[in-house]
Amino acid sequence: MAVSYRAVTVVVCGVFFFGTTGESLAASRGRAMVSGKNVAVVACAKNNQAADYVSTVQAHLESIVARHNDGVVLDQEQAKKMKADWQQLEDPDYFVTDEDFAKQAAKYDIDTLVRAHVLAESFKGLADYYSATAHVTLRCIGPDAKVSSATSAPMGSPGCAPSDGLTKTSAAVNAVQRATDDVAQRVGLRVIPVSHQVVPLDIEGPLRDFDVVVSMPKGDPMNDTQLQHLAELENKTWLKEKVTCIAKAPGGELAAVAGHLIDIDRHRRPMRLEGSRIHLIDLKEKRQRNIFECAPVKKKRNERGTKKVLDTVFLSSWRFLAACTGNHIHLWDTERGKEICKKNLAAPIKEGRLVLAKDAKDAYLVVFSGDGGTHPYRIRVLE
Repeated sequence: MAVSYRAVTVVVCGVFFFGTTGESLAASRGRAMVSGKNVAVVACAKNNQAADYVSTVQAHLESIVARHNDGVVLDQEQAKKMKADWQQLEDPDYFVTDEDFAKQAAKYDIDTLVRAHVLAESFKGLADYYSATAHVTLRCIGPDAKVSSATSAPMGSPGCAPSDGLTKTSAAVNAVQRATDDVAQRVGLRVIPVSHQVVPLDIEGPLRDFDVVVSMPKGDPMNDTQLQHLAELENKTWLKEKVTCIAKAPGGELAAVAGHLIDIDRHRRPMRLEGSRIHLIDLKEKRQRNIFECAPVKKKRNERGTKKVLDTVFLSSWRFLAACTGNHIHLWDTERGKEICKKNLAAPIKEGRLVLAKDAKDAYLVVFSGDGGTHPYRIRVLE
């Protein structure tokens, strides 16, 4: 379907915005301000990384307005002229007065102005990939300076994970598109959201050659017993659950509480069955968010190590969680609630600790066994 260009102005400026500013407005106002109207789209950025994706943001907003909300978008040459004439639009603190709007609306024959301010940031992921976040504030401005505005959800926090990509560009493009979709929906525009782009990960190992200097973690893995009451532990007559270790995300967003399950039935052989799992706790909302199974409660089969979770650790942020039992090492994506991979340990263990290690290129999960052994695993992009 061809995009009709005429009159919507979208201005994108790179700045930080915290919180939301338009959620109390009627959700339908934004669509009413662009549907069947001449709208202008102009994009600009004050942040180096955001500047690289101005054209992406502008094209995405033009598509949302024209294709999904029946607006007529001002052509790009006219939009450039408007941006040059109305330079105050680049200032995120600039308040569009009725007089200013009327002057430019008459000159460029527009009914609505859409201003978007965007911040984008890319950073290295755990393996050979990149992650990116973006934040967008959107203002739809019409005659008499009527405004419908909103800000996108804070990307990079639980519920809105960063975008991934094999290059900085692919990660950032997906991030700014997702943030634009989110804020457009918040002002009431009709949107067909882009998908959240994720790079699949895997664990390779145990490695034979490993020269990264790493030491066994200090302290007790039961370092915060106050978190136990937030986990929904089993406490039935025949099924009990005891906490074996606890971990907190570096930013304090999430916590992991590992439980050792013991099922006793005197009429069954074997009478005692064991298993383990991890309770993912949202510390902001003070509630259990998910449960990750580590070892099912059933009879052991060719497993000589303990089923207990010996240690668990968040990997640089809240998004990825790792754990080791006496037989396996696990890695989860906490945002998607999905186990990324599970690997057998080189040898079963009864005691152990787990630590994240890094060098200039890679990230590793290192298991320290109770007998003094070291078992390193490389985190890599799944091919």
